[in-house]
Amino acid sequence: MTMQLPTGNAGLSLAFLIIVGVVTLPLLPTWIAVIRRAEAISFVLLFNILCCATVLGWPLALVLAFKMPRRSEFRLPPSSHVRSPPPWRGY
Repeated sequence: MTMQLPTGNAGLSLAFLIIVGVVTLPLLPTWIAVIRRAEAISFVLLFNILCCATVLGWPLALVLAFKMPRRSEFRLPPSSHVRSPPPWRGY
């Protein structure tokens, strides 16, 4: 009993889907960070590139993409010691 692979258009479609999956799946954490507008997209991308080949690296990059704060959520705490400049006097 041998398994026959699909031939013709079905075989090309299957091969195309496998190639697309192999190329896109490793970049999924970076895409999620971009779509979420994460604060440190470059860090997620670098972590994804460097650690994607390991078994633990890809899931960690995926968690990192979801846990990174969004740009709209990232705010510096208000500072009371910063004084505004004196008003301009047109001499």
